[in-house]
Amino acid sequence: MNKIILIIILNLGNIYRFYNRFFKTVARFDKLIRFRILKKGPYKVQDFLMFIEPEAPMYNELVIGNGYHEKCTTNLINNYLKDGMTFIDVGANIGYFTLVAARKVEKNGRVFSFEPELENFDLLSKNVELNRLNNITFENIALSNLEGEIVLNKDPNSKGRHSICISREGWVPIRCKAMRLDAYFKKTQIHIKQIDFIKIDAEGAELAILKGMENLIDPKKTLILLEFSKKLIIESGSTVKDFVDYLSEIGYDRATVINEKLQEKYVVDMSKLLSLEDGTYNLLLSNTKNLSSNKE
Repeated sequence: MNKIILIIILNLGNIYRFYNRFFKTVARFDKLIRFRILKKGPYKVQDFLMFIEPEAPMYNELVIGNGYHEKCTTNLINNYLKDGMTFIDVGANIGYFTLVAARKVEKNGRVFSFEPELENFDLLSKNVELNRLNNITFENIALSNLEGEIVLNKDPNSKGRHSICISREGWVPIRCKAMRLDAYFKKTQIHIKQIDFIKIDAEGAELAILKGMENLIDPKKTLILLEFSKKLIIESGSTVKDFVDYLSEIGYDRATVINEKLQEKYVVDMSKLLSLEDGTYNLLLSNTKNLSSNKE
C-alpha cells in the first residue's frame, strides 16, 4: 500500500498533465458534438454567448480553440476600455469585438456597431440580442467617405472578407447603403460627448472610412485600432506613404504594432510604419498627449 502511495506521489506531475489533456480533449469534442446538433450554437465565449458558423474565420479560435479571437488585440481593448466610454466598431462582422467592448464600457457606455454584409449582420444582431446588452446600437450599413448606395464586393469563400474598395476575381458585387459617420450621428440625432475608441477592420477601406469621420476624431482623446496591410492599401488604390501621412495629418504620432501570429506588440513612431515587413498587423493609433494611450 505504501509503495502504491509513493508511486502516485512521484508521478503526480504526469497524472496532472494526463488529466489536463484528457479534459481539454473532452471539452473540444463536446463543442464539436454540440455544433453537429445545434449547428450555429450558441457557444460560450469568455463571459458571453455567440452564434458562430463553421465557415466564419474566427470559428476555430472561439469554438475549438481558447475562446479568443486575436487575443493580443482583445487584451489591449480590455485594458483600455472602462465604464462610460464610447466604442465604435466598423466592420463588426458577427459582433465579437462589439460584445467584448459592451462588457467593458458597461451600462453607462455606448457601442455603435456597423456591418454591411447581410448574413454577418444577421448573426451580429442575434448575438447582441442573445446577450441582452442594451448599450449597443447596430446598423446594417457600410461606413465610408461617401453617401448613398455603393458596391460591396463579397468573397464567396470567406465570411469575413468583403470590401467597398477592393474587388478580386470571383468576388460577388452586391449593393449596400453607405454613410459617413459624422452624417450618421447628425441624421439619427444621437448625441455623444466624445468617441473614446474606434476599431476598423474593412479590407482596405480604412482610409475612406477615416475620412468620413475625421470631424469627430480628437487624437488627444480618441484611440483608433485598425488593420494595416501594405498589400491591401495598394490594392485599394492608395500608397502606403499617403496612408501613413494622412494618419499623421489628423494628429496621430505613434502606433502600437500588434502581430497576432507572434503574439507580440511594440510601439513605433508613425514614420516607422513604412519600413514594416509585409504582412497584416493591427495598429493602435494614439497621440503622445492622450493619457489613456499610456497603458502599455
